[in-house]
Amino acid sequence: MSTIVAESGAQLVARISSENRPTLENLCSDLFPDNGPPPGRIVEITGESGTGKSHFLMEIMARAILPTEYGGRDAHVIFFDLDCKFWIIRFLHILEKIACASNPDSDEKKTKEVIEKCLNGLFIFNCFSPGEYEGALQEMEELLTSDSSIALVTVGTIGAFYWVECTEEKPIKMTTYYKKALQRFRKVSNDYKVVFAFTRPDIFAPDVEKVPTTDADSPDYRIRLISHCTEEARGFEAETDARGQSYRTLFNIDNFGIKFLKL
Repeated sequence: MSTIVAESGAQLVARISSENRPTLENLCSDLFPDNGPPPGRIVEITGESGTGKSHFLMEIMARAILPTEYGGRDAHVIFFDLDCKFWIIRFLHILEKIACASNPDSDEKKTKEVIEKCLNGLFIFNCFSPGEYEGALQEMEELLTSDSSIALVTVGTIGAFYWVECTEEKPIKMTTYYKKALQRFRKVSNDYKVVFAFTRPDIFAPDVEKVPTTDADSPDYRIRLISHCTEEARGFEAETDARGQSYRTLFNIDNFGIKFLKL
């Protein structure tokens, strides 16, 4: 006997608008060695200050938004800038690095035209208060419904407004704040079949990995960035946990963003 599954009108619209979205699978073997991330997944990038979280997020955004012939997935991207750390010049350098490496035969003029064109698919919400962020989240769902090319939603940084919303009159535990945000991200990623990626500094909700979680309030990929300093140089390491599968990647950061190194 078959089971009838009911869905709301909003869910129907979300499902229809998501049927032709670009996929981010096989985005970059250095970023996602398991050939991910598939639609509906959540990616957390965490680490101490100065370990390259913003660079890592921009690397994912750049590889999503560039055309396929220039190393990307030809997808549109939504970015919530909550900590005012998005540097458009650095992002352009990252786009140029990936585009030139993936299509070395393209001349400089053509590459610049491609980069300028793909920026039309980048939607940036500069939010300076919890109210602005809430309004932007609502507008995001309208965008996801109207634009079936959006495959990636990014947030930097998830706890940016925690100390504004947590007051003596209304105290909120960091882990509670974190889990509620993840639950909201999960609903959006499931409804619209998009990948959600965000940054979290270690000082925000530092015990969240030790607290029992469910699929709804925990990321599918947790990428922890670590800095290694020696007398000769400073390097970085990315430890990725993808639902029990672990990966390790070494990288440096230069004027063109992330430079992955061979293990």
